[in-house]
Amino acid sequence: MPPGEGDEFGAIKPWLGAIKEPTNHPPKNPAKPNQVHTIEWVYGYRNEETRQNCFFNANGCAVYPTAALGIIYDYKDMTQLYFGGGETDFAVRKQEDESKDGHSDDITALCISFSRKIVASGQNG
Repeated sequence: MPPGEGDEFGAIKPWLGAIKEPTNHPPKNPAKPNQVHTIEWVYGYRNEETRQNCFFNANGCAVYPTAALGIIYDYKDMTQLYFGGGETDFAVRKQEDESKDGHSDDITALCISFSRKIVASGQNG
C-alpha cells in the first residue's frame, strides 16, 4: 500500500484498537429499577423554536414550558407545580395511551384562556 493510503482512519479514531468488550460482564437486565424519583426544582425555560409561550395565570403565577414539563411558578411563595411530563418508553417517544394527561416529548406550544384559568399545551410529534 502506498504511503498515506488507509492510515487516515487510525488517526481519526485512535481508540478503536484499544477498546475491547469485557468477557465477564453481567447479563442485560431489561427490568425497570424499583426507585421512584420526585422533582425538587426545575431550572430553565424552553424557548427554542417557540414564541409567546410564557404567561401569567389568574393567580399571578408564571406558566411556561421546559422540555416535556409545564411549570406553574409562584414567585411570591417560591414554589412550583408541574404538569405534563411522565414516564416514556425509550424505544419510542410517542405517548401510546392517549388517556394519560401528560407529555412524552418537548412542549412546543402553550396558550392560556382569556380567563387565565385554563392552559393548553402541545408537543413535538
